[in-house]
Amino acid sequence: MKKIILIFFFIINILAAKTIIVDENAICLLFFGCFNACESGNYITDNIADALNNAENGDVIKICPGTYNENNLNINKNITIEGLGTSPDDVNVSDRSKNPIFYTSGWRDGVKLENFLINQKRNNKTALLINGGTRFLFKNMKILSNGYGVVADSDINESNLTNVYINASKIAFSIQNSYDGLYLNNSIFVSSLPL
Repeated sequence: MKKIILIFFFIINILAAKTIIVDENAICLLFFGCFNACESGNYITDNIADALNNAENGDVIKICPGTYNENNLNINKNITIEGLGTSPDDVNVSDRSKNPIFYTSGWRDGVKLENFLINQKRNNKTALLINGGTRFLFKNMKILSNGYGVVADSDINESNLTNVYINASKIAFSIQNSYDGLYLNNSIFVSSLPL
C-alpha cells in the first residue's frame, strides 16, 4: 500500500512540474508577460533570477543560448537547470561579482545542472557554492573562475559530475565532506593562473 501511495505522489509531482524558459531575447511587456522565446514553456522570462523565483520543486528551467550577466542566483528548490545550446559555451552565465554566480541554500535533493557555462570573473570569488545536499547531477558543464570553481561547504552525497570541466585560479573543486559517493566521470579540474 505504501508503494502505491509513493508512486501516486511521484506521478502527481511529474504532472505538476512546469517548464520555465529563459531567453535574453524574449520580449517582455508589463501585464502581458513574455513571448518570442527560443522554445515554448509554461512560463517565459528574460532572466535567470526571475526563473528561479518562479520555480517550484521538480520544475525544469531551460536557458536559451546567449550571455546572461547575472550573479547571486539562489537555487533554493530541487530543480533542473538546463542550457539549450549544443555545447556549454552556448549558454554563458557570467559576472564579475563579490557573490557566487550560483549558490544553493538549505539542503537540496536532486538538483541538476546541465549544459551551460558558469564564469566568475572577479578575483578570489566563487563561481558555484553548494551548501549541502544529495543526488546532485552536474552534466556537460564548464565552470571558469578567477578564484574558486565549485565550493561545497557542507556534505554532498550520492552525487555525480559527468563531463564537467572546472578551471579556477585558486581551487577548482573544494569539498568539506562526502559520503555515500561522489562520482566523477570524464571530468577535469584545473587550478591555474587567472583566466
